[in-house]
Amino acid sequence: MKILVFTDWYLPGTQAGGPTQSLHSMTQHVGNAKFFIVTRNTDHGSTMPYPVQTETWISLTEHTHVFYLDEK
Repeated sequence: MKILVFTDWYLPGTQAGGPTQSLHSMTQHVGNAKFFIVTRNTDHGSTMPYPVQTETWISLTEHTHVFYLDEK
């Protein structure tokens, strides 16, 4: 099963609190589902980008892939 998620914030961010941690926890505990997460490349309330590559899929784990969007 493949699950596509659009969210304002995701790891490595910490300032958005519960929703970020809940989504991360879900990716760790939902069997063999593959998560594809589209998110921005900044943390909640910040304009400083994460030190990640943007505009391309990044495999965080075998089952979690993230596409970080830059501001533009």
